[in-house]
Amino acid sequence: MENIRVFVVSDLHTDYAENMAWVKCISFTSHQEDVFLVAGDVAETYDKFFSTMSLLTRRFKHVFFVSGNHDLWCRKEGEDFVKW
Repeated sequence: MENIRVFVVSDLHTDYAENMAWVKCISFTSHQEDVFLVAGDVAETYDKFFSTMSLLTRRFKHVFFVSGNHDLWCRKEGEDFVKW
């Protein structure tokens, strides 16, 4: 029987270079049968969000995502948040 591991993280905030570097350092081969659950706050921009999720889906068999407050208000690179 296989040993399937489940990893859970939140608040990746890959808009910060050091956090994106951590994601990029995750092994491509060590987690091919594992599950990765992201419990919100991946990134504040669409580009970083998409890049992060793409990196994760290439490393893990299954990736699940629950949006956090930062993900709900994603913006395009270079745009400020909407000011009311």
